[in-house]
Amino acid sequence: MVKGKKIDLDANDELIDAHFKMSKKDYDDLRKVASRKKVSLGSVLRSALSNRVKSVKRSRLVAIARLDDILDSCSSFFGGFEIDGDGGFIEIMVSEGLSLEDLSNSQWDRVKEKIKIGYDNYDEKPSPYEFMDKFDVLNPSEDQKDWILSLGIDEEDLEEEEEED
Repeated sequence: MVKGKKIDLDANDELIDAHFKMSKKDYDDLRKVASRKKVSLGSVLRSALSNRVKSVKRSRLVAIARLDDILDSCSSFFGGFEIDGDGGFIEIMVSEGLSLEDLSNSQWDRVKEKIKIGYDNYDEKPSPYEFMDKFDVLNPSEDQKDWILSLGIDEEDLEEEEEED
C-alpha cells in the first residue's frame, strides 16, 4: 500500500472482503505493478478482475451475435452438421475464441439440436467419452458434458443395466 495516497475503492459499489491464495511469485509481481503505478495491491487486483469480467461479457456478446452464422456454416444442404472436421463447429468455435459455457440456455438448446444431428450422422459413432473429449477444448459446463455424454449412451443399454441391478 502506498502511504499517504487516497485510494478510490469504487465508492458507488459495495465492497466485500474476498480471500484467496496465490503463488508468492504472482504476489510479488503484483506488488511491483502496484508500486510502479503508485496504487494499492487491492486496486491492481480489482482492476484486473474488472477487466476480466468485461472480457467475458464481450465474449458472450460475440457468441450471441455470431452463433447463427457459426451454426449455418457447419450445416449442410442435406441437413447434416459438421462437428469436428475442417470447418466444423468445434474448429470454428475455437478460432473465434468461444466456449460452450459462453452460451445462454436458448443458444445451448439450438447448439444441442445441431450436435445431435451431427452425432446421428456419424458413420462410425465414437464412444461416449471419445465424443465428449472432442468438446473439451470448448470448456463445456458439467451439465453440457452430461448431455454430450448422453448422446452416445444407448437407451436399450441403460434399460438392460437397470434390469441387471
